[in-house]
Amino acid sequence: MTWTSRRVSWSLLLVVVSLPVLVFGLLTLLAHTQIPPTPTPTPGIPLLQGEACGLSSTSSPTATSGPVPTLGPGLPTPREGGAMGYDSVANDVVMLGGQTFSANGGASRTLNDSWTLDSQGWHQDHLVPNPTPGAIAQDPRTGHLIMVGSPLPSGEAQQTWSWDGNGWRRLADLPAPPTVVVGLAPLADQLVLVTENSQVTATQTWAWTGSAWVLRHPASNLPLGAAGPVISADPLRHRVIAVLTALPTAGGATQTWAWNGSTWRLVSSTFKLGLDPTSANMAPDPQTGTVLLYMHPVGSIGCTWALNGAVWREVNSSSPGVDTAFGGALLLSDTHIGRVILIGGAPGPNPLNVLWVLSGSAWRAEPASVLGAPLG
Repeated sequence: MTWTSRRVSWSLLLVVVSLPVLVFGLLTLLAHTQIPPTPTPTPGIPLLQGEACGLSSTSSPTATSGPVPTLGPGLPTPREGGAMGYDSVANDVVMLGGQTFSANGGASRTLNDSWTLDSQGWHQDHLVPNPTPGAIAQDPRTGHLIMVGSPLPSGEAQQTWSWDGNGWRRLADLPAPPTVVVGLAPLADQLVLVTENSQVTATQTWAWTGSAWVLRHPASNLPLGAAGPVISADPLRHRVIAVLTALPTAGGATQTWAWNGSTWRLVSSTFKLGLDPTSANMAPDPQTGTVLLYMHPVGSIGCTWALNGAVWREVNSSSPGVDTAFGGALLLSDTHIGRVILIGGAPGPNPLNVLWVLSGSAWRAEPASVLGAPLG
């Protein structure tokens, strides 16, 4: 073979070898050009206020249309700042305290009442002279609801209370200066409490031993957010989930963090899921194993999202409108019927007169009797 022939053969071989590499590079370039650039948040303005609601390109199933069954008569006083939790032992919803809304700008009134909602409707239990409402969740060891109160104006220690189905009993105080209670959620045989210090410069993670709170020292702390965090258990994946809007200096995206029992880990960060912390509520869905996030920002429609592992997807872009200025947990995981429920109506203040049940991707208003038997 002549030198010219060998040169032609090597040239052909080089072309054959290089062609797949060139094609792969071209396809990769084209794929990247289809990804829109990440939006840059305006400094000091987090991604909030309804930007998560109604993003679906196709219409989602809507809430119940037509006549809506209502709870009552015998409804609790509309309120904000109370505490609400689901008691799986008694199969009812427990609500405690809060503040009234006074007409014409008058002073509000502190409520010290305790209510339960079951298949027969709302029932007032008795007056509670001491507990200050805060975060509430069920203790997996005892089955009792545990509540950590909000900071008291006098700077006294924050109280821990237990509800055994009949009454509230005071337990150990939180051993720290007044803090902001972010959320409370069960994990395995413990309760996990997240707080922020009064200067809002750091978060703390606590574990309930059954008789006292123990401060944990994770390798990675849950960061401060420009909004949030909102806390929920994720029992299917044996973790606690926290959703927050990162500070503008950290990019401003909505971040999802997970607590595995020893440290916090960033699960996802996205601009698609905007967070409105004023109206956001989270709860695990017994039907699907996902974690649901409900929001109803002021001036927007309600929406429902689901977290499956590390991926958020919109479940319902026209969810029921509920006044969520209540400040307590309105979205609850009812393990008896195997559904997530939402309590309340749209007029502000929340009249607490409608029971919504999520089945698949559809919210339906149901009578209280639905709480009496498991759903198919």
